[in-house]
Amino acid sequence: MSYTFWQIDHIPFNNGWDDGDKTTLTSFYDPSLLTKTGNSRDQFTFKVVNFNDERDNFFNPNDKIIIYRVLNSETITTADILMIGSVKDDPETQEFQTNEIRIEGFNFSETVMNALVFADLVGKTIPDAIEEALESASQKNSNFAVTWHPDNPTLTSTDAVFPTLGSDTRYFNKPLRSIVEKYSTNQETGDGDYYWYVNNQNQFVWRREDNDIDYSFDSSTDIYKTLKISKDVKDVKNFIILKGGIDPQGNQIQTKYVNYSSTAKHGTKFLFHVSKNNDAKNTIQQDLRESYGDNIEDNSYPTFPFTSTWISASTKAVVTAANKGDYVNVIREHIKAALAQEGKKLADKLANGKLELSLEFAAGTIEWGLGTNINCTIPKISDVAKTMRITGIQYTNISDTFTLKEDEGTL
Repeated sequence: MSYTFWQIDHIPFNNGWDDGDKTTLTSFYDPSLLTKTGNSRDQFTFKVVNFNDERDNFFNPNDKIIIYRVLNSETITTADILMIGSVKDDPETQEFQTNEIRIEGFNFSETVMNALVFADLVGKTIPDAIEEALESASQKNSNFAVTWHPDNPTLTSTDAVFPTLGSDTRYFNKPLRSIVEKYSTNQETGDGDYYWYVNNQNQFVWRREDNDIDYSFDSSTDIYKTLKISKDVKDVKNFIILKGGIDPQGNQIQTKYVNYSSTAKHGTKFLFHVSKNNDAKNTIQQDLRESYGDNIEDNSYPTFPFTSTWISASTKAVVTAANKGDYVNVIREHIKAALAQEGKKLADKLANGKLELSLEFAAGTIEWGLGTNINCTIPKISDVAKTMRITGIQYTNISDTFTLKEDEGTL
């Protein structure tokens, strides 16, 4: 019969950790770890019995915890590490004859992803920018540093160079998680959406959401403990408010895009989106250079009569303007049409919920990892196999539970 063997090491925190102070726990129970992709709290818990108060002041916030697990063996190596984290809390429950301490904590993603970034990312490619932002965050939390995984991509899936960031990408007091979220979207990479997570060595893993099948599962033939089917609609966004900068008169250019089919099913779910390129400013600057070269000075309008060198997103043709009023109108129409197209792309991606599966197996019997794609055949759902991505894994003493989601919304 298969079994799992766990080991937990404890190192007290004193402005850092000294491995010479490491203690391997001889008694604990109910270990549990939860790890997810994206902006999540990867966490662990386990319990110890506090015989004769021997564990009083033993576990304290920021103490390092290293958790290992191996299947059908009691020989542990560093390859068996499930998580390296730190203690967050140690609540104690006291009964008449015994008391119990529950140790709770997170891996280092909890500290780093919420850190504020000070970084000049102008001219950086997207992966270089994320890596630099990560380093900035880790420097402020050097004891809890998350490092860039050496196998993260430096080129797109077609071996092209990632887009470089413009002159407005200097961040001060910006949470790292918001920078990662922004530059992991297809709108920024031009190479599809990217997912990320912090692995068992506290390395930041950043990967493209490709369609490659890593494993397969068939509920009619494969052995499992439980299968739960649900609809994840918490991230639905169907009412997109888009801002694209200001026109030459100093007025905000704003529009909206609504997916009414989604609002009928899920209610109105708002999303505010500021155009990534500050479209109005860039378009006006292009027109001013056409008129004045590098000597724009204080001019806010091109020379008239004006004919654009760009194609209007509204008319699908070049536009003309005889005076300042005409020019403001054509700029506003063009930017609003471009924003609406961007809003439609966002709404099409976010307007529907996603099919979600929770698959529980006996502990250690399945070796799926975060971010991998599973070709799922589940007759109760569909006659056609569905590709689903693993977005979360919970490890316990008796079972491993995998959370899988469809990449594309279908509900």
